[in-house]
Amino acid sequence: GLIEQLKLEWISEGEKRGEERGEKRGEKRGEEKGKISIAQSMKKKGFDINIIMELTGLPKDKIVSL
Repeated sequence: GLIEQLKLEWISEGEKRGEERGEKRGEKRGEEKGKISIAQSMKKKGFDINIIMELTGLPKDKIVSL
């Protein structure tokens, strides 16, 4: 009936939104890992921390702890 159809649509929409959120979180984590990897390489090569901060957007404490 109508109620069952509405329930299924609601569940489907909720699943879709959950998947989208999960994808966004995954993309954000991947982007963060990439920035950290670049910052580590730059730090090993002797780049100034301020330059690393500017190019990666990472905070100073994060770069110092690498």
